[in-house]
Amino acid sequence: MTLKAKTFWLLSIFVCAFLIDQETVFGYDVQANVANRSKQDILLKWEQYKPMGADDSYMNPADIYEQQPSTKAPFALGKIKQEYILDGINATNFMRYLAGLPDDIEPDWMLASQQQAAALMNAVNKQLSHHPTMPGDMDEELYKLGLKGASTSNLYAVSPTFYHNVLGYMADSGASNIDKVGHRRWILNPAMKKTMFGMVFITNDKGNEIPYSSMYALNKDRAKGEVNYRYVSWPSEGFFPIEVFSANHPWSVSLNTEIYDNTKIQEITATLTRSRDGKTWRFDHKDKDKEGKYFNIETSNIGEPFSIIFRPDGIDRIEKDDLFRVTISGVYDKSGKPADIAFETHFFVMVPTAAP
Repeated sequence: MTLKAKTFWLLSIFVCAFLIDQETVFGYDVQANVANRSKQDILLKWEQYKPMGADDSYMNPADIYEQQPSTKAPFALGKIKQEYILDGINATNFMRYLAGLPDDIEPDWMLASQQQAAALMNAVNKQLSHHPTMPGDMDEELYKLGLKGASTSNLYAVSPTFYHNVLGYMADSGASNIDKVGHRRWILNPAMKKTMFGMVFITNDKGNEIPYSSMYALNKDRAKGEVNYRYVSWPSEGFFPIEVFSANHPWSVSLNTEIYDNTKIQEITATLTRSRDGKTWRFDHKDKDKEGKYFNIETSNIGEPFSIIFRPDGIDRIEKDDLFRVTISGVYDKSGKPADIAFETHFFVMVPTAAP
């Protein structure tokens, strides 16, 4: 091999390695992803990730277990069939895709017992709690496992499928959730790589089987720098399916704390404008009606620890092809410079027969 040929060969290897590394590090650009995708792109992802059944009856205690749990002593965790766990994974990946994040979340099978223990604990107590009390006659080792699972998970009751659970977490519209939208922020945590689900049914006083479920929330296995983003919003910029966002759901914009300063929040305000009629909502720190117009800035360590949350009042429903413009002012970057944020969300009907 000549010196010229050898030099070219070595340079080619270097360039290929550099490109591969760049794809790994900068493979996901949130803002580019949401701005460039089409309605058809979203529909194709829906076809890939849609739930196993057309209604909420496909997960029932007679079908979903390889091993049945027991909610009475001697307690048993039970084991859920893999296809139902994967249904929850699909829901998680579809939500993340809509937000522009990597939709490659995998099940962490090592946590299956922990998540079942968390669900079992809440089912036996018939109460959702991240710090459940120890049920009588329960082995202490099993209790500690359930406590660990409950304290690190999103929790849900009554909803019959993991897919529906994930949609409920993303809503986060209740008075106890709207100030943080914590379930949503964990699911949309850029650092997440894996999760796991658990579900246990218990019979209530009316003889109905009530499911209690868990979703592990604290995974941060993704390589640092793999996701490039200025912010992660819900709903996102660009086209967004009307089926997964309702008028009473809060909007949220979680800012990258490596770019923006989450200690200078006093001046932050938000504006939401609906294009079809010019209706405008302006939000500031005085808007604290958890049943109506609401605004909050949340900086606790939940996913990305800088989230701007707002919900307009007076909207009965979001209409087909509604276009909203979001403007956030009073934000500062790490260098101390003002860094206002603006984007547009265009709602559309993804599946006409399922539209509200």
